[in-house]
Amino acid sequence: MNREHAWLSLALIPHIGPVTMSRLIEVFGNPEDVLNANRDKLEALTFLSNAQ
Repeated sequence: MNREHAWLSLALIPHIGPVTMSRLIEVFGNPEDVLNANRDKLEALTFLSNAQ
């Protein structure tokens, strides 16, 4: 997946707005790594709610 597709895929996830998207990219480094992150790492993030 190229970077543009990763950005678009991340932007289209329900309940993930621009602030959360930016924070995820800040943590993981780039949109591709956000999309490839394992569940445990995502669940450990305190700024994500169960709905996200």
